[in-house]
Formats: sequence, structure tokens, C-alpha cells
Amino acid sequence: MKERRHLALVLIVAAACTGPHPAPAASGPPHSSPSPTALSSPVQMDELVLTADFSEPAAQWQRVVFLPFGSHREQLGLKQFPESPSSLPSAFAIDVDGSIWIADRWKSRLAHFSAAGAYLGEIPLGPGIRTEDLAMQGPDLLVITRVANGQLIVAQIGQEAKSLTLNDHGRAVVAVALAPSASGLTAETGGFSDALFGGTPSGPMGFAAVDLTTGQIRTLPGLPLRSEEYFSLREPALSGEQDVDLEFVGTNTVSVQPVHVDIRVGDQGRSRSIKGLAGFGELVRLDGDVCAFVRIAGVESPNHQVAGTWLARFGRSPVVWERLPDRGIADELQKRHIAAGPDGTLYLMLAQKGGMEILRRP
Repeated sequence: MKERRHLALVLIVAAACTGPHPAPAASGPPHSSPSPTALSSPVQMDELVLTADFSEPAAQWQRVVFLPFGSHREQLGLKQFPESPSSLPSAFAIDVDGSIWIADRWKSRLAHFSAAGAYLGEIPLGPGIRTEDLAMQGPDLLVITRVANGQLIVAQIGQEAKSLTLNDHGRAVVAVALAPSASGLTAETGGFSDALFGGTPSGPMGFAAVDLTTGQIRTLPGLPLRSEEYFSLREPALSGEQDVDLEFVGTNTVSVQPVHVDIRVGDQGRSRSIKGLAGFGELVRLDGDVCAFVRIAGVESPNHQVAGTWLARFGRSPVVWERLPDRGIADELQKRHIAAGPDGTLYLMLAQKGGMEILRRP
């Protein structure tokens, strides 16, 4: 293991599902960043229609490695349930040297593999620790796990680990996902942890910068893309379940791009639109743009449903919208499917029979 590496383990209270579209960042009190939305009225752009046609083939991604399930150290853990989807490794991240870190949930560890699939070692997380999200922040490796007390554990190789709580001026805050950025660790937050159960969710919901020394958060207008540029997904005021608004926030401008997903089935060239759901999530910053993992589901007839996943990329680059490879294995319990590599490429982790497959977009 490289001596320059630091390990930061983020252990947070279990979060309730926030739905397919992340909530906007809360504004107000001292913990918030000044919102550019107060400086100008949003510029409403023309609607962008993205077609999710199930008659079209998936894009071709390059296989990097296949990592099998099994009981040995060089194999990944798997938990099978009789009446629900199997529980797979929850997330992954690509290191600066191209090696792969896997959040191996059922072995309570972070497993490290070379780009060729050779087992390089592991970082134990402790008995019963179930990982959720995983991300690289520079030389730091960060993990979200589900525990009852909401602790934030920060450990550095060669130093004694310390614990703190992700918080907003002393009040514990739930972290839903990790979103590394050039300006430091960003987390998607789901409100105060003490408001999750038996009450109405409240508190910071959206993106927030995290101080890994104190656990204090500072809410942001969205996911940082470039200097003073942010991105967020918003539910339109009047829309169906196939619509989302993309909000780009600058120093003095706010632009809103309405998006509608047209779900189509039938023979290629003769397909028809059907009603369904389009869930945008797992936002990944890539070269100043943002990528999203999109789950699509539709009802073709009372006895026939369709489901698949697409990749979306938005920003200054041309829009990318393509169907992702699918191995036909239920992966609802997998937290992260896409991750950015050090060379500006995008990686995909797929479950398939017997193990996990890591792919790279050409």
C-alpha cells in the first residue's frame, strides 16, 4: 500500500431514500453558502427530450476486469436472500494509478485490486460494518456506512483514527452519497438524523462541503463543477415521472434546463411511447461536466414491464445519452454503478452471474 495514502472512513446513520431526484440544497442560516439564485431570475431553456428506446442496443463498453464472488480473500462477498434481490458489493472507486477499490459490504472491508484483477490487499472496517457509498477525494479514500450512532470516523495510515459526527453546528446530519470535487469533499445530505424516524424530515438536504477535521458541513447551491459553478436536479412544479429540471448555477446566473424522457418500446424504427419512470441519480463530476446513472422503467402492457439503465452527461460538452450494458442481474441494493477514473474516463460496475464486472467507457 502506498505510504502517501490517507484513509477516511465516514460512518453515518442509516438514511431514508431520498427518491430519484436529489433535493435542492437548503438555504439560510450561517451554515449555508450564499445562493446565486438570489442575484438573478432563472433563465428557462427549451425542453430537452431524451429518448429511451428499448429496441436500441446497449453501448459497447470495454471490460477491465471480472472479480468473482467467493469465500477467499481475493474474492468478493455476496449475501443471497430467498425472496429479495441478493446483496452485492455496494460501491467502487478508481485510484489514481487505475487500481480498483471495492466496498465489499458482506466482508466488512474495502478490497483493493489492480487494473488486471490481481488482489492487492484490503482495509478491514470492523465486524458488522456494512458499506454504502465509496469515493476517492485526491489521495483520500472515503466510505459511507450504515451504523446507528451517526459517527464520522477519520483514519490516516500510520496515525490513530479519530471519530467525529457529520453535523450542522452540533446537530447530526445524514449523508446519503459522496461526491468528490476539486474544492474538497462534497456529500449529498438527507437532513438531520434525529428527524428521520417518526417525524417530518428536516435540515440540510442537498449538497454540502464537509470539513473532515470537525465534521461541520456547509451547504452549497449544488454539486461543484468548476469555480463558482454548481449543478443540481430538481423536481419540476408541474410534471410527470419522466421529467426533471437541470439547474446550473453560476456567480450571477441560474439556468434551468427542463428534460423529458420519452420511453419507447417496439421494433426499431417503429417504436411507440409508453408511460413510465425515469430516476436520475449517482451524480459524478467528470471534467467539469456531470454524469448521472438513470434507471428507466415502463409498462408496455398490463402483463409486460420493461426496465433498463442509461447514462446521461450534461454540461459544457455535448450531451451524452446512451443505454448502458445490462447483465440481467437484479442490483437494487448496489449503491454506486458509475465512477470517474483519473484519466477523465468513466467506469461502470455491473453485477453478473458469479461476480462483479468493471467496465470502462471507450
